[in-house]
Amino acid sequence: MILDVDAGADDAIAIMLAALSPAVELLGVTTVAGNAVAHTTENSLRVLDHVERARLPWRAGSADPHERSGRSVVPEQEDPRTSRPR
Repeated sequence: MILDVDAGADDAIAIMLAALSPAVELLGVTTVAGNAVAHTTENSLRVLDHVERARLPWRAGSADPHERSGRSVVPEQEDPRTSRPR
């Protein structure tokens, strides 16, 4: 399963449930523009850290939910956890 989330409270719970369930093979997490993508990505990564699944693949989606070209190319992304103060 790949979760595509906006990392509000409901999606944070979904990430935790999927990550901790032995019945679910969580392959990765992507974030969408339901809220600000930078914040949803960081929130999702914090949730993964919390449930000790920080090595799970992730990808931030487009900040604009309406891609006019019909395709979205997402460049390589820096992990926001490495750039935030601890």
